[in-house]
Amino acid sequence: MRVLILGSGVAGLSLTYFLSKVGALITVVEKAPAILPHGQNVDITGTAVTVIKKMDLKARTRRYNTTEKGTQLIISTGQKFAPFSVKKDSIASFTSECKILRGDMSKILWEASRVQPNVEYMFSMTVQQVLHNDDDSVKVVLSNSAVHEHDLLVAADGQWSMLRKQIFAPESVNVRCLLLYPQNNKRQ
Repeated sequence: MRVLILGSGVAGLSLTYFLSKVGALITVVEKAPAILPHGQNVDITGTAVTVIKKMDLKARTRRYNTTEKGTQLIISTGQKFAPFSVKKDSIASFTSECKILRGDMSKILWEASRVQPNVEYMFSMTVQQVLHNDDDSVKVVLSNSAVHEHDLLVAADGQWSMLRKQIFAPESVNVRCLLLYPQNNKRQ
């Protein structure tokens, strides 16, 4: 099976790792020039622990643990009023036992998948156009004008994916605003 994965974030890299282990030929297209070294914390808890163990990456992940001791809310005078400590083996904790920076998690996943002989990474690249997408294959034009044909295309390029707008009807691509950030920062 030939698979084109758009995006080298945690989801795209994890999928690359697992599909490469079953022999799929993977091409990962990423618009950034390299694996991005930044992002929010990732909690390794619950199902994530199981996945990390299956990938044999638990020890490596633990080396990047931020060793955060918890979270505290404070008032403007500096007085603490709501401490949240780590609750061992609990998914209901604000801070998990193993917390890792997203960039570090991406680096670990990239290093684990790029050594597979059936994985190719193409950085500074995007899918410009989907020529066809049916039950048999998907054919795309990349930003370097190369035409690629694969059995499967996975859009793991985040919530602002331009690719999804090409593949799906506009009414089926929705971003639901939860008002967690100012509206004037919304990307187009």
